[in-house]
Amino acid sequence: MFLKTLIRCNRPFLEAVINLHQAGKIPPNSYALDLDMLAANTRVIAGEAAKYNLKVLAMTKQIGRNPAALRVLKANGIDSCVAVDVACARPVHAAGLKVGHIGHLVQV
Repeated sequence: MFLKTLIRCNRPFLEAVINLHQAGKIPPNSYALDLDMLAANTRVIAGEAAKYNLKVLAMTKQIGRNPAALRVLKANGIDSCVAVDVACARPVHAAGLKVGHIGHLVQV
């Protein structure tokens, strides 16, 4: 997903992940997050929303059970999340974030 953009914008992260994978340091069924980039993006999004008095809810579908990612969101200006299910809502709440919505946004 978005590999060309990742190669262009964050090649050092991609190279680090490749090296970790090839060294067997990333377990199966895992994903890697660049928490520094997440923090920077969160600050930009939260800052722009504040200019227009908008509230940002982070969609935690991929990262909702990762406490480090949730702490980064909170520390950089987002205080509410969308959790796709109760299993995601619990760590969101434990990280001190509000659960602004629970469930898939496109459920029928």
